[in-house]
Amino acid sequence: VHGIGAWTLDHLALRAGTDADAYPAGDAVLRRTLAALDPWVGPARIASWSPYRGYAATRLWAFGR
Repeated sequence: VHGIGAWTLDHLALRAGTDADAYPAGDAVLRRTLAALDPWVGPARIASWSPYRGYAATRLWAFGR
């Protein structure tokens, strides 16, 4: 479907509870919050959070508010 990308699919999977490892890496709030907490966190570090990256995303969104 045109306009549906990786961010949308990861966000839906996470919110629907179908994938606890879904991590919408392109999310602006996640990127900004991670940069504020630890500017050295990169894709390899985020990958190491698997299979719980979705839980990390949820917590980061809460911190980012």
